[in-house]
Amino acid sequence: MPDDPLRVALVGATGRLGTAVADACRRAGHLVLPAGPDGALPTADRPDLVVDAAPATATERTAARCRAARLPLLSCASGLSGNHRAALRELAAEQPVLRAANLSLGHWLQRQAIAALARAFPAGADRPEAVVHERHTTAKKDSPSASALGLAELWTDLTGEPPAATASLRGGLPVSEHTLILTFDHQTLTLSHDVRSLAAAGTGAVLGAQWLARAQAGLWTMDEVYEDLARRSRHVDQNG
Repeated sequence: MPDDPLRVALVGATGRLGTAVADACRRAGHLVLPAGPDGALPTADRPDLVVDAAPATATERTAARCRAARLPLLSCASGLSGNHRAALRELAAEQPVLRAANLSLGHWLQRQAIAALARAFPAGADRPEAVVHERHTTAKKDSPSASALGLAELWTDLTGEPPAATASLRGGLPVSEHTLILTFDHQTLTLSHDVRSLAAAGTGAVLGAQWLARAQAGLWTMDEVYEDLARRSRHVDQNG
């Protein structure tokens, strides 16, 4: 059991991601309070925060309810529009908001590895051609995925050049694959992250919720969560 079990209001609790998040929260000793069928937040037992695992269409409504109830929000939806992002920014001016396009630790490690690769190319070497490729099952509606777009944006920010392509495939077994392919000097370097169960996302949601419960108002990302947790781990190792 955690030192301070959280009361987690869960929007989209019956969906595939919501079920994985609920299972992970319960394993960690937190109390899950499913939202109503219309996404209404529970009122009998006030939650400590809200996790939104519903489709993006619920984002604006959930953000408004969090603002009215003065509750932090962990937003997990993919395929957010400009209006959805504006609603999260509006809430973040008053409450902590964690925007999680991808919850898994492996995705963060992949992003760290990509940053290291971009820095490692020696001066004088030809800049590699980059391609981002992602695969999800046919249940995934938005394409490319938010995670793939994030990898493409990361590569562009690091190198000043966008990937040559960002490709998507729908089909195959659960859950997903995200790959960065670098081609240079008759060579190919591939960095891939495969997820075979949404339990990985559930574990990340628990880490994110626990971090969010102690965060200040603002719009945060899972990169910042994992970076902070990694710093704390190094500090413990150095002073243990």
